Amino acid sequence: MKVFLTGGSGFIGKVTGELLLRDGHEVFAIARSAAAAGKVEAWGGTVVEGDITDQGEWRERLRVCDAVVHAAASVGDWSRTEEYWSVNVEGTRHVAEAALGQVGKFVHVSSIAAHGGPGEYDESAPPRRGRHPYSTTKAVAEEVVDEAIAKGLNAVHARVGNVYGPGDPNFIPRLIDQAKTGRFPVIGDGSQPSNLIHVDDVVSA
Repeated sequence: MKVFLTGGSGFIGKVTGELLLRDGHEVFAIARSAAAAGKVEAWGGTVVEGDITDQGEWRERLRVCDAVVHAAASVGDWSRTEEYWSVNVEGTRHVAEAALGQVGKFVHVSSIAAHGGPGEYDESAPPRRGRHPYSTTKAVAEEVVDEAIAKGLNAVHARVGNVYGPGDPNFIPRLIDQAKTGRFPVIGDGSQPSNLIHVDDVVSA
């Protein structure tokens, strides 16, 4: 099977691409810079030059694939609001529109942030816009994909939590660094739960 992958130079995208290759699939991963292309080539993916925020020639490569895994997102805590909207919403719109009527399966890697805030949720909970632009744009991205689903796209959302594992560039290394320097924050009595999931469990879902 030919799979088109976004976010292939990132943490989840890399592990996804490696798993797909091990399972015998061809993986075409979009890369918007030479650095991103180098990361894709390092794990064996076929580089497709382009940027999901633009409606470029990369869409032609997507349309000859059998499936799409859309893992690209702006996830930094301090990204500009415009970047969240450009990548998470408009980028998702471009990928979903290109896939509509062309591919058999579309997997949207979403986030529990799409719930909009604290609470207890299950898979049936609709997306809800939160106070942080990341939360808001991940919820809107789901709305964008849902619009494509209504038009016939065979798509699912994967709302993942705080992902950790080998190659984690942010979450666990940041906690370790804080603990080493004695700046590890403890909120309340420290017994509150956290939504953690190993990257292998994410890509195997």
